[in-house]
Amino acid sequence: MEQPYFRKISALIVTLLLLSVAVKEGAEWYFVHRVLDLRGIKELSRNFINGELGRAVALGVVEFEFPNHVFIEDLKISSEGDFAAQHLILRANKIELVLRGLWKGTPSVKAIRVRNAQIYLDLEDRISGEILGYIHKINIPEILLENTTVTLVKGGKVLLEEVRGVDFSIRKDGNRINVGISDSVFPWPGLRYVNGTFSTDVGSKGMSLALDFRNARAKAIGGLYSELSPLLPRNGRISGKAFLEVEDGILKGNGKTEFSTVSGIVMQELPLKEEPWEWRNVSLDHEWARSSGKDGTYKEYHKLINNEDSLELSREKGTKGLRNWELKLDVSDLDRIRDFLPISEQLESFGGSLRLLCKGKETGNSNDWIQLESGFTLKHFRWKDAELDLEVKEGSLNWDRNGSFRMEMIGSQFGFPARWTSRGKAGFRRAFKGDGTPYYQVQGDFDTELKTDSIVLENYLPWYKRTRQEVREEVRTRMEKLIPEIHFVRTPVYKYFLEFLTGNLKIDAKELRLKSELPNLGALALNLKFAPSQSRLEGKLSGVGEGKLSSYFTYGNDNPYFNFEFEGADLPWKLASFRFCGKDLTPEKISAKGTVRFFGNNFLDFRDHFNMNLQEVLFKGVHWSGNANFPLPLQPGFDMQFEYGDPGNPMLKNLVWKSGNFNGTGNAYGEENSDLRYSVTGFTQTTSGDSAFTISSVPFYSKFRETREICVPE
Repeated sequence: MEQPYFRKISALIVTLLLLSVAVKEGAEWYFVHRVLDLRGIKELSRNFINGELGRAVALGVVEFEFPNHVFIEDLKISSEGDFAAQHLILRANKIELVLRGLWKGTPSVKAIRVRNAQIYLDLEDRISGEILGYIHKINIPEILLENTTVTLVKGGKVLLEEVRGVDFSIRKDGNRINVGISDSVFPWPGLRYVNGTFSTDVGSKGMSLALDFRNARAKAIGGLYSELSPLLPRNGRISGKAFLEVEDGILKGNGKTEFSTVSGIVMQELPLKEEPWEWRNVSLDHEWARSSGKDGTYKEYHKLINNEDSLELSREKGTKGLRNWELKLDVSDLDRIRDFLPISEQLESFGGSLRLLCKGKETGNSNDWIQLESGFTLKHFRWKDAELDLEVKEGSLNWDRNGSFRMEMIGSQFGFPARWTSRGKAGFRRAFKGDGTPYYQVQGDFDTELKTDSIVLENYLPWYKRTRQEVREEVRTRMEKLIPEIHFVRTPVYKYFLEFLTGNLKIDAKELRLKSELPNLGALALNLKFAPSQSRLEGKLSGVGEGKLSSYFTYGNDNPYFNFEFEGADLPWKLASFRFCGKDLTPEKISAKGTVRFFGNNFLDFRDHFNMNLQEVLFKGVHWSGNANFPLPLQPGFDMQFEYGDPGNPMLKNLVWKSGNFNGTGNAYGEENSDLRYSVTGFTQTTSGDSAFTISSVPFYSKFRETREICVPE
């Protein structure tokens, strides 16, 4: 049976609850109707933001919640004076105002709490430099932004990209504003963690920022990172600490970061390379320090450490705007840092040790802008890919501040012993591109020599094929997109390396082969002499065969001209060199004279103004593979002589065949884009069985048409 006192207690509790609800509802009604003007709060907020910031603002419902909270829903602040651009600098679903002084009838805001806000701020926008002044002006002791998403840009560059889940605690202490930055309480392993402080005095140009962060997304913070270093991270994770301080317009900062499988680019332009310097999946430590003044001066220091390898870079810009730098590189195995270098991923072999010291400074003299003092040592270097097989057992370079240098390398190319030496004097001029950015042209004079046991041309054929393909693609792209051709004298190759440089390049090889399995053509001696706007190449083959090359290039005007003259006698060949009646002809030896000329201001012009003439071409001991359908009585080992001209109609002239007892001469003719036709006259000789004397001579005449596969009698 239910006890009477229990029933009384239950009734009392229910009564108290009802009274509490009534008091709460009554208090809310009182504050809303007698103390607070919610409509006025909404209008006051809108007018303040619109008037002070000069931006359009939209506010949703404003509600009061007992005992001292006002909620504002759907706050939006536009980047413009209206919402036409549909670009917001702040968006928050709900803002909480914590009030004080309600019971005294003088309510004021004690704190503001903003949850799940999205902030998009451009540092070149006026509002970014006045935010702290607005915070000071509204005179609210505490502002909390919880679970905030921040995007920070500077003009067109993204510094912070949607950094999510960050809490900001903004507190005022007189004229000083302190900001706490965090996203979690503890740095849990493997998870993101940010903890930091920012402080400044309102009206001053001083500030300090300290950050401790773990596993930050490189893509999100890469832009800001590149403002303080020459590195722009794009993917991966970054951890570390950073400290920045500004006092009287002077910035000082330092930090240490750890890259975990980070990819990105180096903010350094490379000559002749349009693509940026990219690195891939790099893990290293980066120590840095930077200071800059109001007059544009700066000092910075960077040290990258990867196991035993390190790179140190110091840079400085003085009051006259001139820069100087010092670079130190110490790598015990280049293969360990290959992912950081702008090299192909297709390398089969790459390695070696390198020690480098390079000091440089700008002189202020445009004709001798950079003064260098440099040197390096290279040991057991190896580079092997589809286009190059190079080894340097020992290499060194010394470059003094007067520009005199000497380099020596001992190693091999494609497995053949080689030695490279270079000496001379060089410097760098300053010039300007069309957009006003400076670039630096090599000037001076040098002598470079390569001595090697053997050169096999087949090894360097991929270079030719790649260059040919690049030229074809460039011509096709320009034709398809109607892009104007660039004159050679305006190309980076000419501007960087050819406009003010003179020198000699000598190549001496004990033997020259077309392919490794083919006979030695003889000893090769090449000498390339070049000066601004023109060059001359002289070459000679001696020993097994005889040959010479003489060429002349002019390229200092809008119509570069190239001329090659060559001749060879009894050069061992054994390489398929001519197609006749569907068969590839392979001569034992070749003799010929010829010229190649072309001119123009771009690659398309070179093709259109190409001219090649071959005279006294003689194939000796010609063989072929498979069955032949020659309409001439040719036997293996025959000789063939002709002349060739391109352009020409016909290209072949004055043909002569000698095969055993057969001698014939012929003419080729044909219309453009049609099969070539031949008319051949000659005779066959019969000799006595006991001697080599001719006892009869039978005339021979034949006409035939040549297709790609066969010759058809007519």
